[in-house]
Amino acid sequence: MSGVEQLPPVCDEASFRVLGDYLAQRGAPRLFAVVQEYGRCVNAHVAAYGMAFEDRVVMLSNDGRDFTFTLSCMESAVGFYHREEDGLTARVVWLSMLDDAEAESEETFTAGAVRVAA
Repeated sequence: MSGVEQLPPVCDEASFRVLGDYLAQRGAPRLFAVVQEYGRCVNAHVAAYGMAFEDRVVMLSNDGRDFTFTLSCMESAVGFYHREEDGLTARVVWLSMLDDAEAESEETFTAGAVRVAA
């Protein structure tokens, strides 16, 4: 028998589940995308997705090469994709999680005069 099994419960199961949910939500990273823009309103794409923790940023490239890296700050995340000499700028887009009903209603959206289908 391990030491953990010998400890008495600190509360009932429902309260303990609420505590676990709280810990997970409080420590959750913020989700973001790095959008690379070419020229002035010429073209754009999502270069990477990432998670911002309190002490670091973890990113995954979106170009199919499965390039994952960890950086110390958000400025480095943007700087990695910002290449002004090539006409590329980069910016962070903070993402919010959509529930299934919201995601279904967001199939198309309008950006300026351009209609985009998801």
